[in-house]
Amino acid sequence: MLKTPATACNVVDLGTAMNQVLASDALEMRRATRDELDEVTSSLIAEFAGQVPAGTVIRCLARSREHLLRTGVRAGLAAAAEASARLRLSGMRPAHGSD
Repeated sequence: MLKTPATACNVVDLGTAMNQVLASDALEMRRATRDELDEVTSSLIAEFAGQVPAGTVIRCLARSREHLLRTGVRAGLAAAAEASARLRLSGMRPAHGSD
């Protein structure tokens, strides 16, 4: 079979195609994790409202996430960061004027 320009464009390198699929999957995983972390942030801010300022909650969650990423945690990152941040926040004293 002769390859015309139209059919030649349909020839796909399997390695390239696989890399594109993997990159797409990784992007989707990062987006899903980011969305989960956004939900966790909102939930923790509401839970600790009146006890600690929202900025403190956000920083605590960010530090927990960074620590977990440095130690190699990828799967279940949002849940692990939430548990770690909740533990840290529970040990904090209420801030003055954080009503």
